Amino acid sequence: MGQKIIHLVRHGHFQSSGTGSDPLGNSLSDLGREQAYLVAQRLRQFPIDCIHYSSMRRAAETASVIATEFPGVPLQASELLWEFSWKVFTDAVYALTGRGEALEQVEQTKQRIAIAFEQYFSPCFTEANQHEIVVCHGNIIRYFVCRALQISPETSSSMESANCGISTFSIDTSGRLMLITYNDIGHLPLAKQTYIRYVPVGYL
Repeated sequence: MGQKIIHLVRHGHFQSSGTGSDPLGNSLSDLGREQAYLVAQRLRQFPIDCIHYSSMRRAAETASVIATEFPGVPLQASELLWEFSWKVFTDAVYALTGRGEALEQVEQTKQRIAIAFEQYFSPCFTEANQHEIVVCHGNIIRYFVCRALQISPETSSSMESANCGISTFSIDTSGRLMLITYNDIGHLPLAKQTYIRYVPVGYL
């Protein structure tokens, strides 16, 4: 039996203002589209079977660019892969909210991302290796990594996440997970690397 290979890709750099309260968020910047093109070039060496993506705008646009290298490969959008605030994993959120509906939203978010993990990290049951791309967001990728490594999600606050970085997992028929790479950005020149918090010297 083969293995399922999952290539998690964080979306490209996106515009910091413009959509206001639009739940789908902002579009990619010009730099973000360049990053998406470069990660597509990196991934085209693999026989991709499917491209999954968060339907938030920045992830959907990144997936669209990647898909140009994989004509005929199906694309599947999902709200399960939407980004979330990392405050849901801190005690501070309970002190800050106080309202029952806010606490209910926290639990709904935790349930959603747990379902996403179970869905996308299911065992492989094909004879050949199966390669899938999942384009989503920094926090949910870090959550997936923590779940796969069986460590507390709060640990992810020490993990940086680059735009269009690649984190790759393999899953065998028993469901055993192996983290192959985390936040690989070898396909991005230094001047085109952007992160959640850290910006390299010489980027601007």
